[in-house]
Amino acid sequence: MISIGRKVIDREGVAALAGKAVGTLRNAGCFKELTVLAGRGPGSKELYDLEQARVAAANARRPKGESPAPIPALTDLGALGADELRALAREVLIEEAKDGAETDLTVEALDSLDEQELRTWVRGRELLTLEEARMALPEERRPTKSTMESYFHGSKATRLPEPDAEFYGVAFWRRATIERWNAEGRRPAHGIKGHGRPAGTGAASSAPEQPAATGQCAQAEAADVEAAPQPAEEAPRTSAPVPAAVTSPAPVDGCSMPPAGEPGAGIADLPAPRSRPHPKAGLICDLLLQGHTNAEIRRRTGADLQAIARLRTRCGVGPAAAPARRHPKEAEIRAMLKTHSTLGISRALGVDKAAVARIRKDAGITWAQPQKWGTVTKKWLDNLVPVDGGHVQWNGPRAGRSGTPVLRFRERPFSPGALSFRWATGRDPVGQAFAECGFRHCMAPDHVDDETGRAKVREQVRHLSGGTARPARCRHGHDQGEHGRYGPDGVAYCEACKRAARHARKS
Repeated sequence: MISIGRKVIDREGVAALAGKAVGTLRNAGCFKELTVLAGRGPGSKELYDLEQARVAAANARRPKGESPAPIPALTDLGALGADELRALAREVLIEEAKDGAETDLTVEALDSLDEQELRTWVRGRELLTLEEARMALPEERRPTKSTMESYFHGSKATRLPEPDAEFYGVAFWRRATIERWNAEGRRPAHGIKGHGRPAGTGAASSAPEQPAATGQCAQAEAADVEAAPQPAEEAPRTSAPVPAAVTSPAPVDGCSMPPAGEPGAGIADLPAPRSRPHPKAGLICDLLLQGHTNAEIRRRTGADLQAIARLRTRCGVGPAAAPARRHPKEAEIRAMLKTHSTLGISRALGVDKAAVARIRKDAGITWAQPQKWGTVTKKWLDNLVPVDGGHVQWNGPRAGRSGTPVLRFRERPFSPGALSFRWATGRDPVGQAFAECGFRHCMAPDHVDDETGRAKVREQVRHLSGGTARPARCRHGHDQGEHGRYGPDGVAYCEACKRAARHARKS
């Protein structure tokens, strides 16, 4: 449930705010700190409060060692005073007016409400999911979960009203909309006193006569009436024995009715075809020609589905196509198709990216990201930011918990450190290229070295600190010309021995 004044965001949106992957935030337990406003249960799309998500995203970006900010608690509207609640409602109405949204109350009318009316209006503005809307109905009128879904998707004669809002592909109804639909627009449940046919009317239809069908439908109905046999007047019932001529009808075209108990004996008991037009045949045929489904015609006319199907066959009207549900933000989505990507539209408008992709496919508009950089070097240069001390900070994307700088150009990965080394030396680095100047992930070309350059610098540090020459072999007999390494402080070590010890710890 989304209370008035709250905004929602999905997991992908939270990850975009934090600049990290969804899986990274999930493993860090970020989503467990947020309040789920919609989508509880397996298989549901969870939506979170936007204000809490912004704080959680900032905590995910914080440097190591810095304490996270506390996640703000949601405001309990029931604990607010009348003045505070009125001020909140006024802010919501003013924001809706700026966005051009239709509102059911003006700011002037809001000020004239007393406290009880104000709280009733605020409660009616709560946004409910389909399951929450079902649970909001009275228990004696509450349908099953599958029935409620059929009310929404249109497989039942009873239909839910159009959603008042949709966020990230999830439909929401205001509580007031559901209560109004239950009181006025919903069909009464079976068995409630005061509904159904009046007593003593039997199966006769009390609907007023409709004008006869016209055109093709009228000709089909008239042909059916002429072909139907007229029923004979019913003879008065007596206790006299029935003549044999009645129980054994005469042969028709050389055929006789089979005796009772044999196959085909019940054919004589079948009802005769309809001898008069349906009282609403004209209206039903008009709706058929307009392309409505049988369920929709039944909802509008109250006619039986079999009668509607029979008229559809006689009129030669094929099955109706399922009506396409128009997205509430389709106009805004179509306006952005040429200038934004599918994911960009989804995040900007807060809609499901699958809906944007469907509308893009229907419109036949493709989108290709414009090439901002002609070469990888230009893209690399645009992400470099000089800082104090001659260092250069990387302002582009990063990977992993260590925040290693990464770069992709035309679907190919590149190392920003290797590009810095190539910019300074004109050759490709040997091994990994990074700086050891003390500034984390420095991209200054003069500070970045490859393995060969770092080995020379570290060897000089070893000699300057009074160290001796490195032995030709380690204590385990490994050739130090091949496996020998120096640490940043000039201490020599054997890479082969270190690798073997690491494998031993893992095993």
